[in-house]
Amino acid sequence: MENELMGRNEYARHRGCSQNAVKKAEEDGRIAEAVVRENGVFVGIKYQLADRLWSLKTDPIEAERNGKLQAPLSSGERPIEPLPAAATATAAAMASASASGGDQENFLAARTKEADLRGRLLELDVRERTEELLPRAVVQREFSEIFSELKSSVFRIPDRKAQALAVEGDPTRLHRILTEELRMVFDEFSRRVSGSAVGSLPGSADLADDTGMDSERAALLS
Repeated sequence: MENELMGRNEYARHRGCSQNAVKKAEEDGRIAEAVVRENGVFVGIKYQLADRLWSLKTDPIEAERNGKLQAPLSSGERPIEPLPAAATATAAAMASASASGGDQENFLAARTKEADLRGRLLELDVRERTEELLPRAVVQREFSEIFSELKSSVFRIPDRKAQALAVEGDPTRLHRILTEELRMVFDEFSRRVSGSAVGSLPGSADLADDTGMDSERAALLS
């Protein structure tokens, strides 16, 4: 059993490696003692001795680093054949194309998102410049001023009508005086609110241009 011989191909299958790897192991002396020759002609390899020599004379760290660390296959196992060079190149190309395709897809998605954002900002900018849209701060300030004036107008009624109300003893006339004053105040308020519609606020165009776009918005629209 110890002296049972194998040919190079059979021993390569036994080791799970290529025939070239076996020949290299012979040439560099790792399994030379297990090779049987007669008159200089190759006869076979004492596979059990060759296995021991292969393990003893192979640096496991270097072999693992080079991807050559292999143990003999057990009975019934078949070696994993290395992929042909063309198949390896094709697989690498497919992996590269897949990665490139993913990057391109992400790039196109980002460009689409940027174009959509630019379109929205451009629409807002046009509406703002044509006074179809006003900055929130402008609207808030204008209506704050309007309601402040309404409050002041209501509280000025007693100042204007205090004497008239003091001498008036007819409840009907008192009611009419107060109603007329309140109607005047709220009619003026209604006119002021109507005049504050989009595009009609005093100085709204200047304010819209002043608030304008911030640096990021300007950069996107440039």
